[in-house]
Amino acid sequence: MFSCDSCFGTLVAGVLGIYILMRVFGQYIGVLADKFMFWIIGKTFLYNVSWEDPRIDRRVMHLSSADHVLTIASAGCNSFDYLIEGAKVTAVDLNRNQISLTELKAVAAAHLEFEDFFKMFAESDMEVFKDRYYNTLRPLLSPETQEFWDYNVTRINNLMYAGASGILAYLIFRVFFPLFGLGFIRQMLVDGVERSEFQKQVQKRYWRVECMNFLADTIAPLMAPLAGVPSSQLSLGDHRNGNMAAVMKHVLLGTDMKEDNYFFFGYLTGYYTKTNCPRYLQERHFLKLKEAIKAERLNLVHGTLVDAARAAKTREFTVASLLDHMDWMPPKMIIEELSEVLPKMDPQQGRVFWRSYSENVHSAPLAWIKADRVNDHDDRVGMYWSTWIGRLDSVPQTITERCSTWDRKEFLNQGVLSKLITGAKMVTFPAWQYILPTKGEGQYQKMEAFYKLQKEGYDAFREGLLHARPLLIDALHFNKQNEETKGKSQKLTWIDVGGGTARNLEYVPAKILRENFEKIVIVDVSESLLGVAKERVHAAGLDGLVDFVLHDFTDESVFKKLPTKNTVDILTMSYSLSMIPDKSKALKNALALLKPNGEGTLGLADFWQNPSVDGTEDSYGPGKWETKGKTYTYEYMGNQTSVGSKGMSTPFLRAENNFLKSYFAQDHVFLLHNDLKEYGFKEKMHTVWKQKFRGAVPFLPMLRPYHGVHVMRTPLKAE
Repeated sequence: MFSCDSCFGTLVAGVLGIYILMRVFGQYIGVLADKFMFWIIGKTFLYNVSWEDPRIDRRVMHLSSADHVLTIASAGCNSFDYLIEGAKVTAVDLNRNQISLTELKAVAAAHLEFEDFFKMFAESDMEVFKDRYYNTLRPLLSPETQEFWDYNVTRINNLMYAGASGILAYLIFRVFFPLFGLGFIRQMLVDGVERSEFQKQVQKRYWRVECMNFLADTIAPLMAPLAGVPSSQLSLGDHRNGNMAAVMKHVLLGTDMKEDNYFFFGYLTGYYTKTNCPRYLQERHFLKLKEAIKAERLNLVHGTLVDAARAAKTREFTVASLLDHMDWMPPKMIIEELSEVLPKMDPQQGRVFWRSYSENVHSAPLAWIKADRVNDHDDRVGMYWSTWIGRLDSVPQTITERCSTWDRKEFLNQGVLSKLITGAKMVTFPAWQYILPTKGEGQYQKMEAFYKLQKEGYDAFREGLLHARPLLIDALHFNKQNEETKGKSQKLTWIDVGGGTARNLEYVPAKILRENFEKIVIVDVSESLLGVAKERVHAAGLDGLVDFVLHDFTDESVFKKLPTKNTVDILTMSYSLSMIPDKSKALKNALALLKPNGEGTLGLADFWQNPSVDGTEDSYGPGKWETKGKTYTYEYMGNQTSVGSKGMSTPFLRAENNFLKSYFAQDHVFLLHNDLKEYGFKEKMHTVWKQKFRGAVPFLPMLRPYHGVHVMRTPLKAE
């Protein structure tokens, strides 16, 4: 027989083994986990419960019968909550099985009495479930939903533990909790222990919870696919230590588990009670739900939000409730979605609502919505670090689509040998730059000789090097239509400094450029690269819209070749400021050209020094890295919290930063200071978006300099 001590020792050894495995192979496990999660989609539903607290939604949306909500179906819980409030709902899901789950609940609500409905979906009485399914509900369902439930109705033993998230809930609360000595938590809930005594007992044995939290944070990448959480969303919390510790402390000690937190009560016990359940399962709301569904106030759509928006009438929706799914998406995909959804929303009443695992607005396109952070301190789920609502009548920009290139995808697919040759030219440039034939002396002349020999492979190689370049263009948006221009957008002027081959322009469809810009000017010191740009612009049919200026941007005479001062809407420097010797002059000239009073936008994408040793800013938003001990400050459930961040020690980071500065300086690339005041930049610009992240160098993956985007608007007159 095994003693308790030996069992506990085995458990500790297993946890430590998993911890070591995750630290060594964590990034690869994340990739495999994503593949597994997307494999699940189509096999079953991910979510058996909508894991967003609708209490927060109700408080900020103020829904009425005049509202039409576009949302994600998930398990239907929040959609039904909106119906109870009187709104019309279009619920969309890419996973057809989520639609099947939501449709079954909707048809059951419309055609069953409350007691049967409650037994099916709150108590998981599968005998009642099967009887009502075959005898009443099945003929009323769509063929796809019939097929799904015909297969699953006899296989599911408990709806609370069905689907991917239900399986995960069972593993956590019915397997791991007892292993860590936390079985008493479930027992107290089953026994109906009052809140004060419940919290007293949890506090008494909280060290067991802490052990469980350590395991949960360690194996999160392994478990996340079952919870429908991709690695991209999980990574938004990488800079925070103790994510699960914060969640469990809030849930166990900050909410009423017995009477008011149906999310965790249901997963712990396997059922809901009539006092602790979602509103759609409460008898006092059942008639409203039934009437709304019978009145066809619920529309279920299998597809994406983009599909639903394209099929909808103009200005049909008043609310877009996007849950947390934008945490999954890269900026370009968010832009695609918003560029389709927002034009189908009421411009005066429209509201955009979302949650995030990030404590800040996590993606550049969302920054332009100018959303307000929602007070979500009473969120019973506790899994989200921020909640946001934006109102369309205060959004100053349109959100227009982006692309990868102007139908030139072949250049992105150049072979490894071609990229290797181009990379070799770059890396060895410091050795042979002095023997190149040049027209005159100086850095710019040598740069032109260098670019002339590699212009054909220039963009293909840099696609894997200049990681912030597409993010900069994703962060730029254009003025929306207004009454003064009679429904037409006011056309803009854009100057791209160091724009070279016109690659930056290619991230915006040519049609969008023609519709939104009066003039675009590319300024560069390389005649060879501008030659490539002219060919591309001509092939795209943009002759006359784009001008090319061969000139040193820091020279005062450049103003004679550019639009008049104070008339430029957008000025960008994409990996060019770090190569310009006189950075102070470049920034000064940029400000002189931009429109004042908040109408001019300056966008920088470049190599930056490590923010944790060089500046007082984090990767995005208002949190700060402090050089002493590398402490991160963030807000969770209304409290300012300081925690040690994950990562390497400050001395190591400082040594790495100095090495990267020296390495890049060989190519006349000088990593930028995070504080632009170092270059005499003292204007009170408004930061629209700021993001820093690491990105590898092609063929040299051990070199991971910081890349970053910084988008600012000119000061207002009052300032």
